[in-house]
Formats: sequence, C-alpha cells, structure tokens
Amino acid sequence: MLQLLRTAGIPSRYVSGYICPNESGLRGEGATHAWVEIYTPKQGWLGIDPTNNIWTMDNHVKLSVGLNFTDCTPIKGTFKGLSKQTLSVFVSIGYEDGRHFEEINDVQLQEVSSEFQKELDHAEQQQ
Repeated sequence: MLQLLRTAGIPSRYVSGYICPNESGLRGEGATHAWVEIYTPKQGWLGIDPTNNIWTMDNHVKLSVGLNFTDCTPIKGTFKGLSKQTLSVFVSIGYEDGRHFEEINDVQLQEVSSEFQKELDHAEQQQ
C-alpha cells in the first residue's frame, strides 16, 4: 500500500502500534499492528488500516512512524554470542470510560534438539 500511494505521489508513512481490544472484531486487536498514514494539506495525517479496510479510529494506538517497517520495528538491537532467549510483550491500555485492558504475550520459541542444546551448553562453558 505504501508503494502504491507513493507511486501516486501521495505523501505516506508506515505506522506501528496496537489496536485496543473493544469487541469490534477488527483483525489485529490486542496485538502489534501496522497501518499507513497519508498526508493531506487540509487535514494533515490520516490513517488507513488496509488489513481491516477502514480509516483508523480512536482505538488505533500509534507507537512509532517511519518510511517503512525497518524504521519502526517493535524490537531492534544487536546480539553477539550464544545465549538462551525469551520474549515477552506486555500491553496496558486505559479507556476514557474507566475500562482497562492488560495482556501479556509470551512468545514461544522453537525447541532445539538435545544434541544442539549440548553444543550450546558446551559453548557457554567455554566463554
């Protein structure tokens, strides 16, 4: 969608964020989500959610903007060496009407074979 908009000469940007769960049935509720924004001289930046085929609403929570996904990935950094990893994401959203939503998503990592695990343990001992 970004490339289509840019090819048409419409200023646009990538947006990373969340859709607040509110039982609206939107794809991506309660998880990381992305959409695009276009710039209009009279209205400024307007969000378009192509996944749900709608204009963005108040329940779209913007976390970052950039030219593309690379500019505003949820996780950035470098890693060197062998290590065991886990990833957990915690989202807390407060609504104006007093409702509150909290969710923890623990990402399940793929299990490694026992032979590879022995190699990892040996490499850690060597360090």
